[in-house]
Amino acid sequence: MAFDGRFSATFRGMKAAFLVLPVAAILVVAGCSSSDSTDASPAPESPSASSPSASMIGPIMVKPGQTDVEATVGRSIVFDVGDDPGRWNIGSSNEQIVAVTQGGERDGAVFNPGAEALTVGEATVTLVDTEGEDALEYRITVTQ
Repeated sequence: MAFDGRFSATFRGMKAAFLVLPVAAILVVAGCSSSDSTDASPAPESPSASSPSASMIGPIMVKPGQTDVEATVGRSIVFDVGDDPGRWNIGSSNEQIVAVTQGGERDGAVFNPGAEALTVGEATVTLVDTEGEDALEYRITVTQ
């Protein structure tokens, strides 16, 4: 039986595969192993991951019937007043601590009354329904 070039090329390809597979396996295992070396330092934390603002996701939503709200400096607060939020007048006992924003329609969208925690302290936010004369009062505590 005579060997032609096809068998020889196939054998060389298999030989190369048998040499490459063990080397690749060693590299994969070495890449997955852990090192006990004390020379390696942990990756530094990104500044945003360690800052208080990193944990903030969206505004604080205040539900009807809730009276006490705790917020960190910089957080937004939204007061759920139901239908027609524009009929509620909002006020703050201390605009230096908690600044408020009137609810209503702006630029084709409807917004609930809101507030922003500006600095550490306490303020009372009052919402008055101009049609029903209902009043809601919230004690906002702003922390660092």
